[in-house]
Amino acid sequence: MRRDPIEPHEQEAFEELCGDKGTLVVWSKCDRMLSKHYDEPGGAKEQAAIKRLRKGLMEHLALIYHRFLDEKDTRERQITMSVNDESVEAWNPFYPEKSEQVLSEKQQEIPIEGDDGELLGTAGIRAWILPHRNTLTTEQRKKANITNRGQGFYIYRQGRLINQGGWLGVFGAHGTFEPHMSLLRIEFEFGYELDEALYVDVKKSQILFDPALEEYLAELLSNARREANNRYRRKEKEAAVKSVLNHSSANTSISATPTAKKPKIESVDESSQTAVVTNTHGAGIKIRQPIQNNVDHDKIHVDAVETITSGDLWVPVLRSENTSGHVPGVELNKHHDFYQKIYQRARANGYSVQGMDLLLWAFAVSEMDYSNEELAPIFEDIRDVVSSNLKKLLRDVPLPDGADLSEGGDG
Repeated sequence: MRRDPIEPHEQEAFEELCGDKGTLVVWSKCDRMLSKHYDEPGGAKEQAAIKRLRKGLMEHLALIYHRFLDEKDTRERQITMSVNDESVEAWNPFYPEKSEQVLSEKQQEIPIEGDDGELLGTAGIRAWILPHRNTLTTEQRKKANITNRGQGFYIYRQGRLINQGGWLGVFGAHGTFEPHMSLLRIEFEFGYELDEALYVDVKKSQILFDPALEEYLAELLSNARREANNRYRRKEKEAAVKSVLNHSSANTSISATPTAKKPKIESVDESSQTAVVTNTHGAGIKIRQPIQNNVDHDKIHVDAVETITSGDLWVPVLRSENTSGHVPGVELNKHHDFYQKIYQRARANGYSVQGMDLLLWAFAVSEMDYSNEELAPIFEDIRDVVSSNLKKLLRDVPLPDGADLSEGGDG
């Protein structure tokens, strides 16, 4: 529609921005641009709000029209955009420089048929697995922008993005997000000829997959989801193992409590990994126990290690800061799900970590205080059952993400 007469400032803007021909859209009487009114119109706070609004607009345009803005992308005609004379740079959500596209060429085309079986057109699809954030630099993380809500389908109609993220009912209900799927983004594109088949709304802003297409997509993307899940979990496990938790609070508490009931260590034999102790069963009790020398003072009673291969969450040990005067201690298995999923999440609360440390130290010391050659296998079986059950109980608990691991520093 054309509105007459044209205001002089509109004519000037048209000549400056469009030249001899083009389209100029003018918004007027915009009283809802900002979310609230400011006491000082045009003041610093209002200007800061406008600046944030401008930044959000630029980010929106950079994503929605990235195919048109990226001179390296030849699928669409090239255009330029600017906001207040600042150029809008394309942001590709698939980060192709470092991501991997995992669908074969044959799988990337989906024929769409009408109700009568007639071929209406072909939709394109590609599945991208982004690199894990732990493998990226700070600048690369900003460019990849890997978030929980960033996973899922990115739908393009005629080259313009009309839906970003979410699984659109293909995997779970609408609005369903899975932390271990955050590396998977699906590029789905179609032309106007498929509008009716994909139930495109009048605003050209969303689509719906019919049940048959949902089923096809679920099967097509099953391997991609599995691989994205494996890569996410593998990196999160590595990050959890390498992450350093501070167990010194528990060590300090144990050192300051000499009255805690525990066995008296009479002698140790490092070569045979055995010790002679006085415990509940009497004096001269020989037990087989890991013997460790030259241990850091802050780790003398409780320590988390990567060397436990039995699968147990904890292992009783006898430790010394030099080569004598061994004391009962406990090693925690950094590879066990309880340590990776529960301990790591508790790192922001030092008392939680300390409490779990003291509990497992008490278990380990109790075992040594009641153990002998006959009972040792029973205690080992108990540790095995407890550790195995904990792993099963935590199977569906997701690994902590980067924010969980970084929050709280050393715990």
